[in-house]
Amino acid sequence: PPPPPPAAVAAKTGLPTPSWVFCMGAFKTKAKAESEAAKYRKKGLVDAGVLWIPDYASLSEAQMYLVHAGTHPFSDKAGAKAQLKKVQKVRKKAYGLKLDTTGPRVSL
Repeated sequence: PPPPPPAAVAAKTGLPTPSWVFCMGAFKTKAKAESEAAKYRKKGLVDAGVLWIPDYASLSEAQMYLVHAGTHPFSDKAGAKAQLKKVQKVRKKAYGLKLDTTGPRVSL
């Protein structure tokens, strides 16, 4: 089936599309992902949250929950890179991807 319109996904998740999302890790259960997100919030990443990967065509079709450290406007790539550096002080392996309901995977 075609992906839902961006406004529908944003309304469901509260995350704007397109945007950059800071990826921290993926987990099979929502409970485990929520627990990890809570740990990152306690470490100062106040925007840490969880999303269902298949909701976004630009990620992958992995049936997993992504723990993320928030989003950044897609039009501000330099700002997103600066924010990623801050996130990587908490989780060295963090990386940025385009968060969108369509399109190919784009890395920051």
